[in-house]
Amino acid sequence: MVCYFERAAGGSALRRVRLVGAAFDRSWTAPGASGEVVSGAGDGRGAAVSGVRAGARWVAETLRSLGVSRLDVLALDAEGGVCTWLSAPSPDQRMVAAAVQQAALGGVEGAGGSAARLIATGIVGGDSIGFGGEGDVSLQALAADDAPPSGGRGLRLSGRRAGAGIGEQRQRFGVISVRDAAARVFIDELDARGIEVGSVCSTWHAIGAAWDPAAPRPGEEPADNAATCAVVMTDPAGRIVWAWSSAGEVVAAGTVRLRHIAHRVQTPAAPQAGALAVRGDDEAPAEVSGLECTGADVGRLVMDWLSWSAQLGRSPDRIVCIGPATLPGQPAASGQDVPWLGGPAPMSVAEGLGRAWQGATIDAAVHEDPIGATLTRLAGVGPVGARPADAARADDDPRRELLTLSARPGRSDRWMYRWMAAGLLAAGAAVAVVGWRFHQSASEARGRVDEARSARKALLTELDALVPGVSNYEGAAAIGRLQGKAAELDQVNKSLRAQRPILQELERVLLAIGATEGVRLTDINMNAAVGSVRLRVPDGEAGPAIFDRVTASPYPGCMPWRGSTPSLPLSGEDRAYVLTGSWPSEAGGRP
Repeated sequence: MVCYFERAAGGSALRRVRLVGAAFDRSWTAPGASGEVVSGAGDGRGAAVSGVRAGARWVAETLRSLGVSRLDVLALDAEGGVCTWLSAPSPDQRMVAAAVQQAALGGVEGAGGSAARLIATGIVGGDSIGFGGEGDVSLQALAADDAPPSGGRGLRLSGRRAGAGIGEQRQRFGVISVRDAAARVFIDELDARGIEVGSVCSTWHAIGAAWDPAAPRPGEEPADNAATCAVVMTDPAGRIVWAWSSAGEVVAAGTVRLRHIAHRVQTPAAPQAGALAVRGDDEAPAEVSGLECTGADVGRLVMDWLSWSAQLGRSPDRIVCIGPATLPGQPAASGQDVPWLGGPAPMSVAEGLGRAWQGATIDAAVHEDPIGATLTRLAGVGPVGARPADAARADDDPRRELLTLSARPGRSDRWMYRWMAAGLLAAGAAVAVVGWRFHQSASEARGRVDEARSARKALLTELDALVPGVSNYEGAAAIGRLQGKAAELDQVNKSLRAQRPILQELERVLLAIGATEGVRLTDINMNAAVGSVRLRVPDGEAGPAIFDRVTASPYPGCMPWRGSTPSLPLSGEDRAYVLTGSWPSEAGGRP
């Protein structure tokens, strides 16, 4: 489904909407657009908004009656549109807007500045009966950022260097400015009623996509080096609309206004039978009004093309002319059927262009309703080979559609933003929960740290006697003082000698003595240097036996003993036996 948005008052008010589809063609005219008086309309702006809303309501109801919830293409008429060339560092929309604003302030001189001021004048020249203002205009360059337009016969200009970057020199390209406030209200009203708008384009985009023979057909890819084609459509609304396109992509466009003229035509009275037909004084001529297209209009069109060729460095190889056989005329008085035979046929326009633009292939086709024929071909239900609206469509390409209106957010975008907001809220809640848990964990950790600090303080207080004032230090300072004291004690410990195992040695000797009966201990002396034991033994074998038992149970670092019998005899039968020993020079064993 394709909708044609026909406007009035410089593009600020709706005149008519037209729906075209497969075997379907209906139109709706806004109240007051035909000249009748509409009561209760309010001021001009309110009447314009009411008319747009009424048109959107009619379109939505009509589509809903057909079981359709999508409008594939919304085509805006050329009313209120301006297309001119502009010099700017880049075709980026922000760069173009900045160049136009600079021109409006008088900062650009020359032809480029004049063109930019023309766009700026159209922007600020809002109409008082409808919409108007800087925010009511779609402004975009007819060029893509990634690649320059290709194909077509070009005029090589001196001083233009190929491959120059943005910072090296300014580029020249076509810029289109379309007043779109009414269209934006229309799109929003359709969206509120559940109708999605797939793409929005101007009449220039529509005729380029529909009538360019090099435009890609279903299942085809766009040609890389397509020739430049000029499509010229005679609009019965009173203008000649033209567009240069390459593979259906518009690179330049414009309009030529046609004059409204009135002719007085003599209408002879019906003669009576047998009487001569003689004009009387009461026979007034009939006045017929209509549109007129002369050779001057064709010449003005050719001059525009020459200017565009000089600026863009290209010119059309093929020209396609579409229009009615004659432009419409209207008798002044009812009942007087006087045909208006003036106005150009597509053939006459083609002949004029052929004489002025030599070397190009020229085609002409007669369509009494050129707008309807264009919409039909754009919808893909026209003749064989017509291009459907979504065939080989490239997103974000200003040569195929009006980007700002096509990307206008609707219900799906709002739902996406709502879901995104809900997701962000859920993520925020999750982050809050995680943060609260981290806070709880941090509080518990701080409590454990405080407990450990108190325990450390108590331990350090106990060590004050060993390391004075160590409890007054924190962290590494306290550890350093403790490590210093430990090193000092270790040096002291290394300087001490191990104690002699006197008790262990005494136990060994006493166990050896106790194993023999009749042995009496008369004297024992054992210190850190030497040891001696005096015994009374019953016979001469008891002393050596005790010596053998002592020496039979050695241990590391034990005292080596020696046994001897004194030569002095004792009284009675007892004998004396003496054990003597000295400690080794290096102490061993357990301290």
